[in-house]
Amino acid sequence: MKNNITEIAKNYLKIWSNNDLNGLETLFMEDCSLRDWDEIYKGKDTVMEANKNIFNSFESIVANPLNIYT
Repeated sequence: MKNNITEIAKNYLKIWSNNDLNGLETLFMEDCSLRDWDEIYKGKDTVMEANKNIFNSFESIVANPLNIYT
């Protein structure tokens, strides 16, 4: 199970780092939530809009984790 969770996390971060909103949408459930630095977004549409705003706010934004702990 650990490897599966790690692969899911890596896939998510790859999709996110590619600013792939369509890819992200396939990963999120309708009742998902996103906790950002100072905000909490609830529901798929709200989370998708938050990610779209993040991607539009930066010329380039990439997540490069050093480790993934499970």
